[in-house]
Amino acid sequence: MRLGVAGQCLESYQGEAPTTFGHAAKGAFTLPISQRSMPLDSEEEYMSIVDLVVALQASEARIEELRDTLKALREATLQESGCPDYRIAQGSLSANRFFLLERWADAEALFRHEHTLHFLDGVAHVRACCEYVYLQPTGWLLE
Repeated sequence: MRLGVAGQCLESYQGEAPTTFGHAAKGAFTLPISQRSMPLDSEEEYMSIVDLVVALQASEARIEELRDTLKALREATLQESGCPDYRIAQGSLSANRFFLLERWADAEALFRHEHTLHFLDGVAHVRACCEYVYLQPTGWLLE
């Protein structure tokens, strides 16, 4: 069994694997991406990449703490060989809303990440700071 954010069982990132945490109805969102952060060389490479979009809502009193936690988690995560891109955004209309865009070389790289000490510690801090966390593996619609 693989555990992801908030202890949710994540057996697979392929197909229709639901990975919702907290109040799912409040977590729906879209992130416009103007350009691909990592060029793809082949369709096979595209199929192995795992992109995650995560929406978080911090408790009002813990916004700064969550921001610091996410920055530290990003810094440590980008040192891993399987994570070429990890972005953090903060809502411009709601300062307590944060969005992560993570790109993983493949599901195995993400699996390894979910077992690192910085991930496990980071998840504990995120859970303490947030009212909800919503994670969604994505498949981008290419033009």
